[in-house]
Amino acid sequence: MAAPTDSLPLPFPPEEMRRLVGPTDPALFDNPGGGPVFPSIPAEAYDSVLDFGCGCGRLARQFIQQMPRPRAYLGIDAHRGMIQWCERNLAPHAAGFRFGHHGVWNQAFNPK
Repeated sequence: MAAPTDSLPLPFPPEEMRRLVGPTDPALFDNPGGGPVFPSIPAEAYDSVLDFGCGCGRLARQFIQQMPRPRAYLGIDAHRGMIQWCERNLAPHAAGFRFGHHGVWNQAFNPK
């Protein structure tokens, strides 16, 4: 595993990936205040997070900024390119953050 890159800026996903998952406004991928991503969920529930359908990391990026951040995070998606982007650009910023490709058939994101 690569060394943590907390000293480097946390990148935003490319606009073309953001467009595939919904609104493209970078503010929707940001949590600069470090507050809970979902304030109505008890803090202890954030210890371990499963994000099924994580796309290009909208929530993952916010969880990385959350204080305290989750101890363990697993993001899964059918779009291999988005998972690869998250592995290269988000995972190095947070120990315990992993991303996995779900190889299920999907006409738009994972045609076989």
